[in-house]
Amino acid sequence: MHFTYFIVFLYNVLRTLKVYIFSVFILTKSFHLVILTSEMKDIFEYTDFRAYLKDYYLYKKETSSYFSFRYFSKKAGFGSPSVLKFIIDGQRNLSQDGIDKFIEALGLTQKRGAFFRTLVNFNQAKAEKAKNRYFSELIRLTPGERFRHVEKNQYEFYSKWYYSAIRELVTIDYFNESPAWIAGQLHPSISLREAKKAVAMLLKLGFIKRSKSGKLIQADPIITTGNEVASLSIRNFHRQMIGLAAESLNSVSRERREISGLTLGISEKSFKEIKERIAAFEDELLDMISKDMEKTEHVYQLNFQFYPLNSHGAKVQ
Repeated sequence: MHFTYFIVFLYNVLRTLKVYIFSVFILTKSFHLVILTSEMKDIFEYTDFRAYLKDYYLYKKETSSYFSFRYFSKKAGFGSPSVLKFIIDGQRNLSQDGIDKFIEALGLTQKRGAFFRTLVNFNQAKAEKAKNRYFSELIRLTPGERFRHVEKNQYEFYSKWYYSAIRELVTIDYFNESPAWIAGQLHPSISLREAKKAVAMLLKLGFIKRSKSGKLIQADPIITTGNEVASLSIRNFHRQMIGLAAESLNSVSRERREISGLTLGISEKSFKEIKERIAAFEDELLDMISKDMEKTEHVYQLNFQFYPLNSHGAKVQ
């Protein structure tokens, strides 16, 4: 009897704390209690609208006995009972009219509705220019510093080619943090304003830091990749670096650069092996540099481009 009272008391406490008892199993003298928080993450914390919708569906299923895919479709005014499932699974995209219906059915406020609309457009956009525009809008729409820190850091770090160059430049023994020195060292050169802003941004993002003596040194923050924001950021970065490589054909003497290329007819087997060898060579170079005990004297960019020149090879497998 006392044990039953305890369970009732615990249930009321958890409800007060906005926590639901999901299931209770009582077997003789032992019991197993699984609890589930009653609140899901705010939409401002998402960079994938399908992930948000999936979490919303799971949350509603766990907290509302009547909720289902059919219920949501009817509430949103869709004829198909499985439209939410198709959207979550990536089998369908949302039209602008569909976004309006979803915002209404989700019960989003005006600000969250605007964020959801931009998030859908960001995820569904094909052109890089549009993706960048929508991502900037997502940052603007997010209140305070609530936008996911990792995604924002990734995007900002890869947005300018010279951020990574300056991060390597600080390893040079005679490095001078004055904007004029930094701007003059880079090729192509940047403005004093850009140099000053870059140092401030790298410090803010944690890519460089000050030593005990006050000197700027490299830091090594962990930035994950693989999500859509990371992919967008890295594509922006590669595009800038490939552009700099093209410019170097005219602006850098042949003695100070190495640019070459091969046009090959290959099998699918050779294609995979070449990719593996490039990756292995990258690892070999990184290992070589890490073991180089000499002082840093130069900052170089090494690009690898290996892409198809026929339509069949360009198809996504």
